[in-house]
Amino acid sequence: MITYLTANDAPSGVYKSQVVDVVKYLNSISDEPIRLVCLFSLRNFSTNKKLVKDWLPDAKVYPMFPRLKHWKKTQWILTWFADIKKSKIIARGPIACSLALKLSDNVVYDGRGAYKAELQEFPETIPDPQIVESLIEAERESVLNAQFRIAVSKKLVEYWRTQFGYEQDKHTVIPCTLSDNLLEESRTKSKDVLQDLGWSSNDLILIYSGSGSGWQSFESIAKIVEEAIVKQNAKVLFLSRESSEIDRLLVKFPDCVARRWLSHESVADYLAIGDYGLLIRDPLVTNQVASPVKFAEYLSAGLKVIISHGVGDYSEIVDKHKLGFVLFLTLAKEPVEYLNRMDLVKTSPMEKERMRLVAMQLFTKHSCEEDFLMILRELDGNLGED
Repeated sequence: MITYLTANDAPSGVYKSQVVDVVKYLNSISDEPIRLVCLFSLRNFSTNKKLVKDWLPDAKVYPMFPRLKHWKKTQWILTWFADIKKSKIIARGPIACSLALKLSDNVVYDGRGAYKAELQEFPETIPDPQIVESLIEAERESVLNAQFRIAVSKKLVEYWRTQFGYEQDKHTVIPCTLSDNLLEESRTKSKDVLQDLGWSSNDLILIYSGSGSGWQSFESIAKIVEEAIVKQNAKVLFLSRESSEIDRLLVKFPDCVARRWLSHESVADYLAIGDYGLLIRDPLVTNQVASPVKFAEYLSAGLKVIISHGVGDYSEIVDKHKLGFVLFLTLAKEPVEYLNRMDLVKTSPMEKERMRLVAMQLFTKHSCEEDFLMILRELDGNLGED
């Protein structure tokens, strides 16, 4: 039995595609069963447990020790209830991995980002500053002491080397892969979606899908949106929760800007009407090592991507494969006419199909099968090692 362990990672659309779907896929290629063990905060615990159980009925769901600053004490919950001591463990994130390393000598660290950099660049994401050092130390321990590592980008491996002195080559790179429900090749609801928005199939449509979190660089996105509307008569759809910046754009351009907040299952139908997806990030370490799943989602829907320079490995991929446009932004956010050198035109059916093919070739779980098999072999190979 192999355990995939998550801790303090609330279920969401990303959790379903990057955890639940991964566990299902691993079970499809492994001779040994893989089970999901989740540790959730006591806040909304019952709701989160039900949600995960609906997705994966045999998942084991336990509460974290109350208050995040006591996260290390959750080891006892794993020891007494989860039955994972001395087992094979794939641990998502530094909290899960640090806990796993106390219980087993056969642990794969699934690193999803640069946690130290995120804590330093976005301190508002941590409610208790006193725990920052313990989380940074957990990341260091995970990178240096795990038997094998999964990185979401080559840039993340470089970060491990410079920040923590990681010198081995015991890792593989697996980007955030597509959700199962986004792999359908045809979408038949475009007419209904356009009618809902009051737009035409002839409109040039830009789409932003995601949250309004600090690393999403909404100030830069707003500048690009305004220029696209004013200079190229574009329509812009935000698949996002309410935010003051989006509200401002809705008031200023009521006929050209729309916002919808959809179920995870409905996102693909709305993406399919677009021509370009916006993936704009400020030049911070958090963003430079990232693997935003929305990149693959845009491509799978046939969208080209307008991306800022230095976003994980993806800016180079866009440039290399001609998948859209790469913009060079600065933290200063001085007025720059971002769109002057971009010829934004409707994405042709042929180009949409090419985008989808790239997504299938690079960002499906099947396309990463050899990497997943490598992880399983590493777990088997570590048996009996001291």
